[in-house]
Amino acid sequence: MIRINIEKIKKLRNYLDDTCYDTLNQKIRQHQNYFFNPLPNEYDNIQLELLKLKKDKRVLLKLLLLGDKIELNEIENTIGTEFLNLLIELGIVIKSDGYVQTDSYIIISFLDKYFLVGLPYNNPNCRIKDPSVYIGMDTYRLTENITSKRVDKVLDLCAGSGIQGICAANKANSVTLVEINHKTIPFTKFNIVLNNVEDKVRVKEGSLYENLGNTTFDEIYVNPPFIAVPQDWNFPIAGNGGENGLEITLNIIRGYKRHLNINGRAYCIFQIN
Repeated sequence: MIRINIEKIKKLRNYLDDTCYDTLNQKIRQHQNYFFNPLPNEYDNIQLELLKLKKDKRVLLKLLLLGDKIELNEIENTIGTEFLNLLIELGIVIKSDGYVQTDSYIIISFLDKYFLVGLPYNNPNCRIKDPSVYIGMDTYRLTENITSKRVDKVLDLCAGSGIQGICAANKANSVTLVEINHKTIPFTKFNIVLNNVEDKVRVKEGSLYENLGNTTFDEIYVNPPFIAVPQDWNFPIAGNGGENGLEITLNIIRGYKRHLNINGRAYCIFQIN
């Protein structure tokens, strides 16, 4: 279980910066793939690229980017006991039977920002097929549309990892993230602290606009669930868009009139099934 400890999360951030985690991610993923997909889907190819790195960097990425199980002695002899204990205290990794592995999480990076998310279902290490924190190619397509124009207030609905709002925090005075899944909220809060934006970003638990009152925003970003799912199916909440796939998206669009400022902009990515 993820634990929110501001001081320890800041130490994690410093370690990732000092080891050039994002640069290493770009190097092994290749630049085009890095900007296209947040997740290292080509697992076997990534393993080959990792062989080009020094052992300490290779072990770090195998553990935190791929979710591999690593022998405890190898961890202690490369990234060190102090950092390992930090990961354990934050609930990111678990130690068992002489091995260390993440608790079904990975840390992805994007332009020197870091996000703790669930292991993708096609990763051979994935044990939970319904991750609390979804992130995918559609996430990056929406992130590409975050402009550098200065604004006052930004809203990120269906926030998940918080990537849209956290990236928008560079140009906004305040950012509100809204997420309905209570299992996801700890990750959202964790990522806010991990990216040093807790002074201007806050998260609210709820369904779309229900806890926002009459608050209006200059920009609204949304990556809603848009997969058409029959009513009686048990399907991950991160993808369930109702029976026609547009149920949530249409509710979002209807709320623009009330919550978007005059001359404001809304960015929403979805597909029509």
